[in-house]
Amino acid sequence: MRVRLYQFSLFSLLISLLLLSASCSLFNSKKRAVFFLTFHQFVPKPEQIQGGLVMAVKTPDETVTRYVRTLPILSSAYICKGEVVPSKDKRKCGLRLYFNEHSQGMLQEACLYNKGREIAIIVDGFLAGYSLLPATHLDEGYVEVAPLWNPFEAAAIVEHIETNYKLYN
Repeated sequence: MRVRLYQFSLFSLLISLLLLSASCSLFNSKKRAVFFLTFHQFVPKPEQIQGGLVMAVKTPDETVTRYVRTLPILSSAYICKGEVVPSKDKRKCGLRLYFNEHSQGMLQEACLYNKGREIAIIVDGFLAGYSLLPATHLDEGYVEVAPLWNPFEAAAIVEHIETNYKLYN
């Protein structure tokens, strides 16, 4: 009886260690999106829209609060490639973002519908700034975002584009 109890305890211990090891490796291997971009429409009067369809966003320094629609019109899930585009004074950088072939219709619709309007550019939940979505370059499948970042931030966003794209596709 004592031998069986010992074998059962040893077996239970081994199974527990195996499960613990597997769960730790799963937990550590799960990647998260970082420098994830989302494009949102501004809401001029949030009190006119009912439900959870509007959210307040703040700049990273928390000095400006604006209201945007909760659901993005575009996001990093559709951006397969990016390039840093320095501004004329080279102090800030914009981004040239290339969208995959499956999102071309969505990109064109977003650019044409929002032509001449500011769009909120949100990075990891924080408002980076505003940009116009031009109705140009759509045949090449890219859009240029206004210079909102310093060169290091822009390079970090571009560096994570492919990883973020793979996480969602």
